[in-house]
Amino acid sequence: MTKTSISPYVPTEVNLNRIFNASEAHGSKPAVHICMRHSDRDAITGHYSKTTLNTAGVVHARSYGKAIRKSVIKFDRELSFIGSSPVGRCKETLSYMLSGAHKTELAVTKLQELDTAGGALVKKEMGEAAIRVYNQQQFGPFVTNVITNPTKPYEGMKETAIGVKQLLSAFFRRKQRTGSVNFYCTHDVVLAIITNHLTQTYNKIHGNPLITKKEDLWIPKFSEITAFWKDRKGTLFFQHGEKTLSLTKRELKSHFLI
Repeated sequence: MTKTSISPYVPTEVNLNRIFNASEAHGSKPAVHICMRHSDRDAITGHYSKTTLNTAGVVHARSYGKAIRKSVIKFDRELSFIGSSPVGRCKETLSYMLSGAHKTELAVTKLQELDTAGGALVKKEMGEAAIRVYNQQQFGPFVTNVITNPTKPYEGMKETAIGVKQLLSAFFRRKQRTGSVNFYCTHDVVLAIITNHLTQTYNKIHGNPLITKKEDLWIPKFSEITAFWKDRKGTLFFQHGEKTLSLTKRELKSHFLI
């Protein structure tokens, strides 16, 4: 029997520790919302929603659950809410993750917003030419449809700003206890949309160059988790990789994100 190796793309305890350390600099254990792509799958051959996790995907999701258990205990955190795109491989990822974390009593809740936030992907301010060419080369019919038909929403997807606003609302609409941690599983399209839209908004406000490189526009790896939290003033902090950016409540309002 061949042993499945642990992918370097699986989120680790280091990723989570970085998030918890960063969030606690803005308050006493604010509720943290962690959004991630589903685990490994085989190539999509039919409808995108029908493809499930492969063997490696199951192993990697359980491995992530073990990392979560260690980090949550270390920082005295509590798993609170688990939200999933209605697509099967996202629900599978969270179920196996909870198994690895020894938290199978937690229910996985379907959130439609985790599917519909990835609308107008090829907005010019996001580097239209770069992302169109990149994705037509690397991804299947689902992404190609979004890329080649940017004015025609794909299966209920929202225009970018509307989709991001609704997804942020889904993260923060429930009253959260201090120290709670919430996990959400979605798709690389949605993660690319929300991460880049917030980053581009921050860059516009602060006069920074906009993102145009294709490698900075896409999030194809299970390990590239994005975290969100707010302080008592309503400032939104979001962390992707090692960088933490923030948007004040006034900035969020002026850019139609709340």
